[in-house]
This record gives sequence, structure tokens and C-alpha cells, in this order.
Amino acid sequence: MKTKTLLILAAVLALASLPAYAAVHDKIDAGTPTGGALVAVSTDTAMLVQYVGGVAGGGEVTVAAGGDVSLTVAGAADTTTECPVAGAYGGVMTVANASCDTLGELCDAINFSDDWRCVLVNALRSDSSNNTLATIGATDADLDAGLALKWDTAVALHMTQAVIPNEIIRGFYLRGGNDDSAIVENPWAGSQSALLSYSTNVTTGGAATVNVYSVLPINKRSVLNAAGTGFIGGSETVTTLFTIAGGATGVVREFLPPVLPILGRRGEKLVVRTTATVNLTVPIISYHGVIFTP
Repeated sequence: MKTKTLLILAAVLALASLPAYAAVHDKIDAGTPTGGALVAVSTDTAMLVQYVGGVAGGGEVTVAAGGDVSLTVAGAADTTTECPVAGAYGGVMTVANASCDTLGELCDAINFSDDWRCVLVNALRSDSSNNTLATIGATDADLDAGLALKWDTAVALHMTQAVIPNEIIRGFYLRGGNDDSAIVENPWAGSQSALLSYSTNVTTGGAATVNVYSVLPINKRSVLNAAGTGFIGGSETVTTLFTIAGGATGVVREFLPPVLPILGRRGEKLVVRTTATVNLTVPIISYHGVIFTP
């Protein structure tokens, strides 16, 4: 009798919850589908950098061997920021220095300048910037979509995908209101993201782990800190929603959330990351998600 009663109660509770499930599914169905795949290392975008100054010839970004990031304007050293600050600004971000050895601090140093903008995409503010970005020669950064700086997978030891619009456009990340040079404080405000499926197949000499994070980003212009050596700017709150062991080398690990997808918090970015402990090569990583109005 006790077992029968429990079964009846479970059935009643399940039926009672159906309208709530239906309401969420209806909103998801009306949302914007998005998805992506990574089939080679060092192809996921860590951050976008954009030159918004008025100098003819525009601005360029260089990521040197060793990871230091240099900003130039029409080929000459930028004179509006640097990290750490040590006298006249020279446009060089020394990423081994404690003032800018995380991506959040690196973005803050760039956002200190009126002429530059930086936002994180497939990254967390706490991620190391110390030699973790892929090396590039001087490259124009005055494009509407900004310049994408990629992760160096061999050093970062992860592949990361945020549930983002398939078109990474300037208006979503790098412009607010009618001011073309403004940063959007939180592009995710007023929306909610859902992860419908995720698949990973990697080669690694160690264990792999998949984590899903809900991230509240606050992007801001920066100011000098009290010491005058670094910057105070954006912030971020990260919540781990889901963790699962990755598959063995060459074995697909796929998860399809039951009944409801994995939902990010309202007004936050949903980020999925496959991390390896030793090396991460020949990846095949894909996701399917949706962004909707809750």
C-alpha cells in the first residue's frame, strides 16, 4: 500500500509540473537557435579587441611569442594604455606581470583607453592570460566585429564554447545605445540561454572534464588602481551548473539533457568547456543551444 501511495503521489506531482515544463519549452521554441563546432585546436575565440580611435590607418594588435600583447596605431606604439603602468604609456601588455596575468585584467587594461575596446567571448575573467593566447602578427582591429584573439590550446588545455549568437556582431558586444565606441555592459541582459546538446571527442594524455558555467559578465571602462600600476574595471560571477567526466581518448562523450535542457541563469552567459590535464589535440567538439526571452 505504501509503495502504491508513493507511486500515485509521484504521478500527481509529475502531472502538476507539466504546465511549467510546457511554458519553458514554449519559450525555448520561440528563441534563437545557435550552435557551433570546433574541429581543430586554437580555433575558439577567447576575446574580441577593437580599435575605435580616429587615427587614419586604424589600430593593430600583436600577440608575441611568450604571450605579450601589443597595441599599435598606424604601425606606431599606442600611447593610451599599457600594463603594468610604468611611466609613459607604450601599448604593451606584459602578461606575466601580476597586474594583467588574467584575461579579465588584460581586458581592463585595454578598456582603460578611449581608443580600444575588449570583451571576453569563450573565456572567463579568471582565466590565465600568461602565454595562453595564440600568437599573431600585427593585425588590423578596426573591423566592425573586432579582432578575435584565439586560445592557444596547447597551453590553455581547454576548448571552450559559449552559447552565443552565430553572428558575432559589433552591436551585440561592442556598442551600447547610440555611442559607437561604448561597451555593452551585459549583452545577456533580458535573455536566457539553454544548452540542448553537447558532444566532445578529444585526444588527451590525461583525464578530460566537461563543465557548464552560468556567467554574469559586467563589462566596463577601467580606471587606474590606487597604486597606479594596474586597472579596476569589469567583474564577473561564475556558477558551475554541471560537471561530467570527458570520454577517453578517441571516444565520444555526448550528453542530451533529459526533459529540460541545461538552463543558464537569467541575464547570464552559458559557457561549456572541455578541459584536459595533460594535452588536448585533434578535437571534435560541438554544441546546440538556444537563446530566448524568459
